[in-house]
Formats: sequence, structure tokens, C-alpha cells
Amino acid sequence: MMVATHPGDLQAAQAVGFQTALVPRPLEYGPDNIREVTAHPSDFVANDFNELGDLLGIA
Repeated sequence: MMVATHPGDLQAAQAVGFQTALVPRPLEYGPDNIREVTAHPSDFVANDFNELGDLLGIA
């Protein structure tokens, strides 16, 4: 599984067969430069790693 915050990284991982999870960081570029990130339909999407663990049933 590939976990990332950038959709391009996840797309590359999907291309070689990885399952993917998106953990967005909307403030990555500062509060004045908020960027929306769109997940691929097959991505797990979580606000943090604890939530991702819950989604995967491993927390």
C-alpha cells in the first residue's frame, strides 16, 4: 500500500498495482495557499494515520 498526500504519487503507485490511501494536508503550503486535493475513487481517504488505521481495520 502507498500512502501519500499528493495525488500524482498515488497515481504512479496505482499504475503498478498498489492499493492507495490519501491523507491530505490542506495547509501544506501555508494558510494563505490552501489547496484542495481530489482523491481517486479507489483511494482510502483519511484525515490522519489513526483514522487510516481505523479504515483499514488495524488500529
